[in-house]
Amino acid sequence: MKGIKLLILVVIVLSLFQFNLYSLITSRVEGVVKDKETNLLLKDVVVGLFVYKGVVSFATAKTKTDENGYFVFNDLRKGEYFVGCFKEGYASFSPSYLASEINPKKHLSLFYLKEGQIKYFEIEMGKGGKLKIIINKKDENGISGFKGIEFLVSKKSYRDDSRTKFFWNQVCQVETDENGIIIVDGLFPGEVYSVSARSIKVDGFPGFSKEALIKKNETVEITHLYDYTDKTGIYGNITFSNKPLIYSGIVLVNLTKNKSITDLDITHKSEYFFRNLEPGSYKLYIYFTYENEKGKRREISALVEKDKTTIVNLNL
Repeated sequence: MKGIKLLILVVIVLSLFQFNLYSLITSRVEGVVKDKETNLLLKDVVVGLFVYKGVVSFATAKTKTDENGYFVFNDLRKGEYFVGCFKEGYASFSPSYLASEINPKKHLSLFYLKEGQIKYFEIEMGKGGKLKIIINKKDENGISGFKGIEFLVSKKSYRDDSRTKFFWNQVCQVETDENGIIIVDGLFPGEVYSVSARSIKVDGFPGFSKEALIKKNETVEITHLYDYTDKTGIYGNITFSNKPLIYSGIVLVNLTKNKSITDLDITHKSEYFFRNLEPGSYKLYIYFTYENEKGKRREISALVEKDKTTIVNLNL
């Protein structure tokens, strides 16, 4: 009987020891989120705890702030983390934004969490702006919203305080709805954003790129009409060999303006169509790869005239 009591006592002591040890080595990240202008605590802010894998970040956990603007992440492992905050109508804090700010001291950045450590943050969120992209198309059925067009939205980020050296930091990838509309919320007011369209889902879709200056508490609109009744463009068929084809695609370059217009993934397709082009000199760069072979490239020049479709057929 004494042996059994002693065994029970040992189990209880070990359990308590393990509990205390566990409480010592677990880490926690917590904090509050406030309105930058009013200093009021913000509820229902989506807070994410991010980690980096190479140059890619992803959220390991997500939560929402309570009525007191409080959030907490418990039982965390040691390592490097990022905190991101998102709320409609506010400029979002996210790893991509924070890493590109001119003065990162004003914002949250990567931090290392030790075992048993508690990190506390007071986060200020300022009012943001919205970007509304409206894409229509005109064809034999009239004008309608252009559904399913993919856009990359990027923020103009500077490498130094001189604001002369910059790069485009990708924010998100979005797609037009059935009405040809996209709304991107939580953008930084006073900053320039770029929207560039590229769609491999729509045959003959031309490239499109525009910049917009975001305004606080306002929705900035970008509208564009694709006229599919316009015959100014390049059309053709590609004949591939009987070898197993892995990939084929085209990059179209406007030689008159010395800039790339768009690229089109045509893997396992024989027909391509670039519409609504400006008249001028162009070059088609055709890339293709067959199984067990190195990738190849063909270059074809083409002259585009107003209201005419230049036909370029290829045999690869």
